[in-house]
Amino acid sequence: MDILGQDIRYSVRLLSKSPVTTAVAILSLALGIGANTTIFSLMNALILRPLPIPNPGQLIRLSTTTPTNPDREGALSLAMYQQIRKDQLVFSDLFAWDGGGMANIEANGLKYAASVSTVTGEYFSTLGIPPLLGRFITPEDLSLDGGTPAAVAVIGYGCWQSRYHGDPAAVGKAIRVEDRPLTIVGVTPKRFSGLIIDAAPDVTVPIGYTGTTYRDRKSLGFGVFARLKPGISIKQARAQLESMWPAILEASLPEGYAGAKREAFLGRRIVVASAATGSSFLRGKCSRPLFVLMAMVGVLLLIGCANLANLMLARATGRRHEFGIRVALGAAKWRIVRQMLTESLMLSVTGAIVGMVLATWANRLLLDTMWTGFVPLALDAAPDLRVLAFTALVSLLTGLVFGIAPAWNIFRTDPAGALQQQGRTVHGGAMTLGKVLISVQVALSIVLVIGAGLFVRSLENLRSANVGFRRDHLLLLHMYPQSGGETAPLPNRAAYYHELAERLQGLPGVESVSYSHMGPVLGYEFTDAASVSSSQRPPVQAVFEAVGPEFFHLVGMRIMAGREFTSRDHEAAQPVAIISESLSRRLFNSASPIGKRIDFGNRKALEIVGVVNSASLWMPQSREPMAVYLALMQIPTFNSSCIESDPADTFHPPPRNPIAGSLPIQH
Repeated sequence: MDILGQDIRYSVRLLSKSPVTTAVAILSLALGIGANTTIFSLMNALILRPLPIPNPGQLIRLSTTTPTNPDREGALSLAMYQQIRKDQLVFSDLFAWDGGGMANIEANGLKYAASVSTVTGEYFSTLGIPPLLGRFITPEDLSLDGGTPAAVAVIGYGCWQSRYHGDPAAVGKAIRVEDRPLTIVGVTPKRFSGLIIDAAPDVTVPIGYTGTTYRDRKSLGFGVFARLKPGISIKQARAQLESMWPAILEASLPEGYAGAKREAFLGRRIVVASAATGSSFLRGKCSRPLFVLMAMVGVLLLIGCANLANLMLARATGRRHEFGIRVALGAAKWRIVRQMLTESLMLSVTGAIVGMVLATWANRLLLDTMWTGFVPLALDAAPDLRVLAFTALVSLLTGLVFGIAPAWNIFRTDPAGALQQQGRTVHGGAMTLGKVLISVQVALSIVLVIGAGLFVRSLENLRSANVGFRRDHLLLLHMYPQSGGETAPLPNRAAYYHELAERLQGLPGVESVSYSHMGPVLGYEFTDAASVSSSQRPPVQAVFEAVGPEFFHLVGMRIMAGREFTSRDHEAAQPVAIISESLSRRLFNSASPIGKRIDFGNRKALEIVGVVNSASLWMPQSREPMAVYLALMQIPTFNSSCIESDPADTFHPPPRNPIAGSLPIQH
């Protein structure tokens, strides 16, 4: 330890004699190591870090797929959940969860829009977390077979801090969710964000607090999660569920399903997967780009190492005479090599410390840039032990990589020759090694430049891709009606939106205004089954949207046949739909669909009044999605419980009836 202390003190004195060179080296390392730490921290938070619950490896997720769309996982019905719970032998407990959504909240006298999750009574006990205050929702708070759930709610730590200022007396107070009074019975711990790592729900309530539609066997809108019994593997659980799955489907078959619909329902397959890392809205969008960025910043660090190796080699060459004298006086070559490696490691450790500070700032900046959710981002990308170990390893390897070249050159130095050399002339092996390092640096720089060019080209292709609608000069305004607004009579509601659209359209610079349930370019799709009425053909999974009059004109979509929705398409009129060109080809081949009727989800005999071009309205990566557009004014209270999609996606359903505006203003 004394010798190590001597090496460190000598290195500090030596590095302080050339402050500019030392500062440049530390800054280069800080940028390289900091960039690697930043990307790894995001990968750790999004992909690697398990949920903050006991034994997260025991938590699994159940979902379903269809033969026509085997790659898209869907949710289950409550009837399926109850049947699994009744017959399974491999889980210690399981629960159903709706995936969450936005709702109107009145907390501590303040009305606002927030995220709300509905769960069965086993949710918190299965996850195995204790309440910070009060108690959690229990099976006694609701009955899945009938009855009214208890009017209780559990609030998240963020809601408790922001709305109740951390007051323990919040437990027992009233909170209103969609104008329904509930009593706060507990508060979740600080680090717990539920099953969605990006966004913690403000309020968690028992399933069924909004009504009885959740009992509908056609409502495939629940994620089912379970905890494996000790000693049971996922493979064993999958084997048991697959063996009992046909009986579960038969027992949960919706009434009235016959023919092709029955076969399609019974053709579903069960999927059993680990849920140790939870679900994430950002994970699906950002995982691949993060791996690409990790490779790019890795190359950037290698370029920095090659550059610093050349710098250290030049410094070592200038000290050959000094090294020759030290060897002549009896110093071992290994002692000198260790001294040089100590200098390199001190530079890399200092660069790592500065890089860690930069990474902490850059993490938050990148997350704020990526996040487009409707609730505050709850993802914790702060460095943990895994990130610190990664940074320490990168720092050690970096110090060895750029320090080994000059150390090796010194080890091969002849002491007699070094004593005879004067000045800083570079000879023989040092010159050759320097040329090799320069060649490596140039080669890596070319690779990085080419990769960056391809990355920029991909972004440009994505920006200029033809998605089938007009993306420029669009403004999206999200509206959350005050409590009770959604239950207003349809004429008042229709008149409200009609007058609001007229007033907005009268604003200077506004070209046109319409409204929709979800809104474009929000990054997720909801699907349901579409089929020709009175036909035995199997249903087709189609994306759906509910829109107002003149919506397609606003977003620049083309009417291929028929007409747009108008103000006459209200609740008292014949239910109508507009379908995409791709769905028209799938259901009707080359025949005209105008005037024909389709069934979509729970809505029967919708008359097709128009066909629009196929547009990637929700996700740019979709290619000509099959879509059904409903008249929003014919749906007095839009209910998305029939959605068939991954519960991780349904956590971010858009607010009801966003208003879209088209502005002719030039940027």
